[in-house]
Amino acid sequence: MSNASTREEKRAAILRAALELFAERGYHATNVPLIAEHAGVSVGTLYHYFENKEDVVNELYRKLKGEMIRAFWEDYPRQAPPAEQFRVFWQRGAAYALANPLAFSFLELHHHDPYLDEESRTLRASALATEGQLFEAGRQQGELKNLPNAVLSAFVDGALVSLVKSSWNGEITLTPEVVAQAADRCWEAIRNKQKEPVLLNQFTLAGEQGRVLIGYEPTTGGRAVVEIESWNYRAKGKAWIDAALLRQFRDELRHCYDQLDGVARLVNNPEQQNLVLEVAFERRNGNVTIRGSYRETIGEENELRFRIQSDQSYVANALAGLDEVLARL
Repeated sequence: MSNASTREEKRAAILRAALELFAERGYHATNVPLIAEHAGVSVGTLYHYFENKEDVVNELYRKLKGEMIRAFWEDYPRQAPPAEQFRVFWQRGAAYALANPLAFSFLELHHHDPYLDEESRTLRASALATEGQLFEAGRQQGELKNLPNAVLSAFVDGALVSLVKSSWNGEITLTPEVVAQAADRCWEAIRNKQKEPVLLNQFTLAGEQGRVLIGYEPTTGGRAVVEIESWNYRAKGKAWIDAALLRQFRDELRHCYDQLDGVARLVNNPEQQNLVLEVAFERRNGNVTIRGSYRETIGEENELRFRIQSDQSYVANALAGLDEVLARL
């Protein structure tokens, strides 16, 4: 056996012993001599491979965290619907815990902050960011409740850890059926049951008696969501407004705003003309009027005519919002 092989075996034995002791006794109740004794090496030999206990625990953390990340995310079905992605995430988590109880206990049931070095913290942050991408995709598609990633992570990860602990205590058996049922219940708890469209890009023309909001859902191209509130009336629906049409309206609106005169007009596809929006400036008194009409359903008598008094400050905010929307379309 080569010296290199022997060195790797001793390093692995030390990390294996540290894992068993940390999982059983905790980090603070475990010292270097105990790790060395458990690994079958001298204290001097341990210090030959590691500077101190913090060095041991950080290398162990990175090794196990890396293995856990690969178990969760390798060949992950990122193009699948959010519900299916969540079930895969949950099932892989349960499978990892059952196959690696000591590693799972060490990683998920211990408070690591006091001793993690910068490299370990970066790895942990990367793992949380990857999980956050799963939640972000679900929110963008309107499938998940609009909660911060940290809240969703605490709820989902906490539920998984609790389920695993119950299995270790003999209270339940984690059969594939139980894992699937638990995944479904957890998904229902965080699923957005209202499933309102999530508008990533939107701008608002507002006034004292109402507003006109135009926004775009992810991956819908020029199909916009339109919400109009005028006095006690409200309408909501869709209209085809592509980037070229919106840019033309933005340019007209900016020109009128700069000149404090004129009318900026937005009329969507002539074949499906269900939105007419005008913003009129009056130089002599500085008034701005938002007016027009909207039909939620083409060809039906359901037209809402609106007229909203506004001012230049509202238009300035709308122009800033338009610039952001166009930058993303």
